[in-house]
Amino acid sequence: MLQGEGKFPSKMPVKVLFALYPNLVHPMTLQNSDIQTLDDLKGKRVSLGAPGSGTAVTSAALLKTLGINPEKDINAVYLNYSETTNALANGQIDAGFIVGGQGVGAVTQIALTHKLRVIPVSQEERQAFIAEYPAYSEYTIPEGIYNNVPATDTLSIWNVLVVRADMADDMAFELTRAAYENMDEVRKVVKVAEATIPANAKQLAGVPLHPGAEKYLNSIQ
Repeated sequence: MLQGEGKFPSKMPVKVLFALYPNLVHPMTLQNSDIQTLDDLKGKRVSLGAPGSGTAVTSAALLKTLGINPEKDINAVYLNYSETTNALANGQIDAGFIVGGQGVGAVTQIALTHKLRVIPVSQEERQAFIAEYPAYSEYTIPEGIYNNVPATDTLSIWNVLVVRADMADDMAFELTRAAYENMDEVRKVVKVAEATIPANAKQLAGVPLHPGAEKYLNSIQ
């Protein structure tokens, strides 16, 4: 996207202030399903996420990397978070993807009312995907994040705060400073902001930090 490749028509004139928190890939089914692995999705009814969403882009790319054609090998539907979990709960789909922060509400809710399985992404699958899409990284969802869901290996990609590349250095510095100096207040209402710390500021590889933001981060090291 940054370089204007693929579906993106031109290079984007943006820079990053800092990374926020990782979005996790949640491939889901119910525990009474015969779907144990991503390869088992072949021939199944699968929600890939809302049309044009980050979930839809990620899920389709992951399946393609594993040799699964979303247009031919599965019965794909495109539903948002709540539509995906409702369809899964009602038996209208066999599995679905949600790409969101750890503890995302839609997954939390269905895990409280149904016996949920988060389908693991194997080490081989993770490595193959990251080799093609290096902005992603490996992640293990800890046990207990979702009701009765054990620790599960998956993939993650960081959300970042993006600004215009021509933003003045002083403004970028002050915005970054204000954000970090008040992050404790943000964490009181946004739990995933626990990951928004200076040590994680540069987590999205290949995307340049704004010089003003970098100046602030260097000043507090």
